[in-house]
Amino acid sequence: MINKLLLTHYEMDQRYKELNALVPEFKYPYFYKISKGNQILYFLGVHHVFDPTDYQLPRIKEYWQEFLT
Repeated sequence: MINKLLLTHYEMDQRYKELNALVPEFKYPYFYKISKGNQILYFLGVHHVFDPTDYQLPRIKEYWQEFLT
């Protein structure tokens, strides 16, 4: 079931803390693409920022473009 793959805000925060402890260079965003038949679910997790030069933005734009196409 897909609901077993989705995390609450608290669970995501805990997962990021675990990942940062294991892999200090781990960075946002993270991206899931799950498909079954002709249905696709995109899930994008980003670190909220207000800096238009943040390193995540090019990746977010790539994922958005993939979604649109």
